[in-house]
Amino acid sequence: MTITDISEALHQVGAATQAPAIDRVAFERELRSQRRRRTTGRVAVAGLAAAAVAAVGFLAVPQVREGVQGAVDPAAPGPSPSVALDGQLDKPAVFVADGRLVAVDPTGVTHELDGRVEELLGATNEDIWAIDGNSHLVRWHASTSGEGPGGWRFERSDDLPHDGPVQSAALSADGRWVGWVDLDEKVTVVDLEAGDQRTWGTDELTGTRYLTDVAQGTGFPLVAEEHGLTLGATDRDIRFDPPADGDGWLSTATSARVAVAGWTDSVVYEIGPGEKTELRSFEGTATLSPDGKYLTVLDLNAEPPVFSIWSPAEGLENVDVLGTPQAAGWADDDTALVATLANGSTRVYACEVSDGTCVDLTPPQSSFGQVTFDG
Repeated sequence: MTITDISEALHQVGAATQAPAIDRVAFERELRSQRRRRTTGRVAVAGLAAAAVAAVGFLAVPQVREGVQGAVDPAAPGPSPSVALDGQLDKPAVFVADGRLVAVDPTGVTHELDGRVEELLGATNEDIWAIDGNSHLVRWHASTSGEGPGGWRFERSDDLPHDGPVQSAALSADGRWVGWVDLDEKVTVVDLEAGDQRTWGTDELTGTRYLTDVAQGTGFPLVAEEHGLTLGATDRDIRFDPPADGDGWLSTATSARVAVAGWTDSVVYEIGPGEKTELRSFEGTATLSPDGKYLTVLDLNAEPPVFSIWSPAEGLENVDVLGTPQAAGWADDDTALVATLANGSTRVYACEVSDGTCVDLTPPQSSFGQVTFDG
C-alpha cells in the first residue's frame, strides 16, 4: 500500500467518524469548579492538601447522617452535641466540606446530608438549597422539635421549581426567591411564596451569564456577564462595572445594597430605583450579610491573610481566629462564618458581629477538609 493509499484511507475513516457531542452540563460544571478554585486565592493549594489529610477525620466525627427520607428513628436516643455553642446560632450553620453538605444545628449537633453537592446556594430556618453533582437543583427541608440535642431533622424534598440541569443558581437570603441560568442562557427567578415566575431571555441580557445572587426583599437577579454585572430590576436594570481583578462571581445583593466582589478588591453600592451610589471600597472579597447591614471582608493578599467584619457603627475590624482564613460567609444576619487552615487542619468558626467573639464549630479531633460557603 502506497503512502497515497494510506492517506486516502485515513481521510475516509475520518469522514465516517463522528466526533462525540460535547457534554454541555459537564463542561459548565467543570468551568464553575475551576472558577471557584481561582477565587480561593493562594490559600487554596494548602486547603486542598489539608483536605486529603482531613477527610478521614471529618468522616469520624459524631454526627447525624441525613438520608433521602430524613434520617434517624425519632424514637432513638438523640445524639450528643459535637460542639458547645452557648446560643451562638439562631439557625443551622450550613457549608460544603469536601463535596458534602454539613449542617451544625443550634444545639451543637453536626449533620451530614445525603449525597454529594457541587455548590451551596443558601439556607434558612426551613430549607437548604444546593446544586448536586449532576448540576440539578436539590433541596432539604429543615425542622426541629425544640427538644434540645437531636431535635433537628433534615429531609430531602422533591418540591423543586426546575428539574433540568442549570449552569448556575442562587437563593435569596430570605429564602423567598430561587433563580437559575439554564443551558440556553435564560435567567429564571421564582417567587416560592407567591408561585410567580419571571425570566430574562437572551435578547435582554447579553453574553455568557452566571447568576451570582438573588436580592432578598425584591427577588432581583444579580447576573455576571462578559462585560460587567446587571441587577435585573423591574423598573430599570442597574449595571455595574466588573471588578478589576475578576468576573464578579462572588458578588452579593440585597434590596438596598450590592457588593461587587473581586479576588483582591470589592466595591459596595447603595441601590435606589434604577440607580446606584458607591458606598465604599474594600481590599479583598466583601460579602453582604443576609439583611445587607454588615459585610465580611476576606483579604487573601494581605501578609498574612486577614478576615474582617464591617459594620456601620464600628467600621472595619479584624477578627482573630486560629489559623489562616480561607473562606467566609454568613450563618444569619449577625453571625459570620470563616474557615481557617491551621497545622494541616481546616476549622469553621461562627463569629458574632456585635463583639467579634467566635466559637469553633469543628468537633474535637476532627477537620472539615476543604470548605466553601454559599455563593
